[in-house]
Amino acid sequence: MGGPARISRPDRELGDQLIELMERLRRVLIRSGRSAGLRTLTEAHATLLRTLVSGGPATPARVASELGLARPTVSNIVRELVSAELIERQPSSADGRSVSLAPTARARQQLAEFGRGRSDALARALGGLSAPDRDCLIAAAPALERLLERLTVDADERVERETGDPSAVQPRRAR
Repeated sequence: MGGPARISRPDRELGDQLIELMERLRRVLIRSGRSAGLRTLTEAHATLLRTLVSGGPATPARVASELGLARPTVSNIVRELVSAELIERQPSSADGRSVSLAPTARARQQLAEFGRGRSDALARALGGLSAPDRDCLIAAAPALERLLERLTVDADERVERETGDPSAVQPRRAR
């Protein structure tokens, strides 16, 4: 096993540009979701809820691990979501001491509205682009999927190397 791969200047510059664009895009989409009438649903709330909706009930520890967050951070978000009646704590089926978190029907409905607000805003913006710009985005989508897969593999390999525990790597979800 050699040292870390050398990073070319053009790759670093493109990476920095993509990070900046993704952060700006993420922030404006969050605002769009909130403008859909869901001002109380923060991105942290939505992220945790999406995790539970897509992956099913989970323990706080599993949610923290999957999201790469500290357990106290997840505990604070969970407390807010329980208070807002967006998730329920249920006794774990694995053992009686731990709890499992599950989204409520209200959470699923709010998350869908939040997603629709973001999706509608993005669709409107795409509709305002020229056909060549839309074609460029369509052509870039498969490369972005491959980039995501490469980043996921790299992150998983790093976690496994650092922990020495293959089970520390999060299972990939089917798309």
